Amino acid sequence: MISTTNDIEASHALTRGRYELALIIPLVILATAFFSPLLSYSFALLVLIIRTHEIGPLERKLLGFCIAFAGAIIISSRGIGGDGDDLGNFYYPIYLEITSGDFTNFFKWGWGVEIGLNVINTILALLLPVLTESGYAFALALISGAIFVFILEKYLLLECTQRKKATTAAVIYVMYSVYFSTQLSRQFFAGLLLIVALFEYRKSLAYIALLGSAVFHLSSLPLYLFYKAAGWFRLNRFYLFIPIAFGAYFLIQMMEPLLLLVSAGLPDTRLLYYAEEDASTTNLFAVKYLLIVLASVVAVLLVDMKRLTEREKIWISVYLVVLTFYMMTLNLKLFPTRAFLMIHGMLLGWFFVMLYRHLSLRACMVISFFVIAFYVQAKLFVDKSVSTALWVQFDRISVIPGYYMLHYFK
Repeated sequence: MISTTNDIEASHALTRGRYELALIIPLVILATAFFSPLLSYSFALLVLIIRTHEIGPLERKLLGFCIAFAGAIIISSRGIGGDGDDLGNFYYPIYLEITSGDFTNFFKWGWGVEIGLNVINTILALLLPVLTESGYAFALALISGAIFVFILEKYLLLECTQRKKATTAAVIYVMYSVYFSTQLSRQFFAGLLLIVALFEYRKSLAYIALLGSAVFHLSSLPLYLFYKAAGWFRLNRFYLFIPIAFGAYFLIQMMEPLLLLVSAGLPDTRLLYYAEEDASTTNLFAVKYLLIVLASVVAVLLVDMKRLTEREKIWISVYLVVLTFYMMTLNLKLFPTRAFLMIHGMLLGWFFVMLYRHLSLRACMVISFFVIAFYVQAKLFVDKSVSTALWVQFDRISVIPGYYMLHYFK
């Protein structure tokens, strides 16, 4: 009897210890972000890898929020307001108008329907002092990052074993493009909700998410249909995609006259921007990563396609269709980057880690470490001549607590 009581007390003590550790480590990492966000970001990712076999759901979520917080600080250090910078040239000026009580441009986008970002602008204006450009970038990145933590935990880890969930999450987080949350903000928020609409099994919630996505960007509606149609292809009958790809190619060649015809009856002619022929460096940059992940997807198919779940098979088909369309529209300045932002900006890591179920835990940890090292060094060693360069607004590290927050308020 005494032995049983001691065992119960020991078990409770162990549970308490793990619970305390699950709180202490994220809190230490969060505190580190106020001195060095890059160190905090790296530390959180490493903890997910090193302790992957023992991290529970609570600690994994808290570490995810730490990554989102540190990542938001990192991206808010980038140069803002240059040519082609949507945040500095479009979103931030409208935010400032709203803070002063001017709602003239509240219905500026999408023929008055796309009000989602301005709703966020209004909430920020009501809850916080007036933000600087860096503070505004931080706020948008943090909100979208928190939403992505929810998405990852609810939808993207379902096929993982418990022991591999944390290291899998680390790769998905590090390949998530926080930059686009501050550049293509309306499309990015729309993409996050579009993931929910496509992954959610309950139709009522899926349609609510789709509606919310459309409120940020109306392109979500045709993209939803596109992804659904792409998922109809089955890998064992993928040859059927070949004639459709040829048809799509000729359709793409006619995109400009088609958009011209459609936009003729609309008050906003910005649809034509999507057909401008000017190969963007962003398009080429994203292709490199799409092709790297393609190698992982092909490896999954070659090793053991039978072990894939039905959902994974559908999304691999989607990935192959998207990659095909991306390559065919590579010379269009805006179309591929924006149309397929959900794939290359949010879900890229999820496709990459599909290979993990066929590997040992140790192999997964080693691969995760090298992937994270590659992405972190890109944030540490930056080319200041590039328009998207980091550490323009403030330094990488500071001994002053809250140094970065001093740059966020006017």
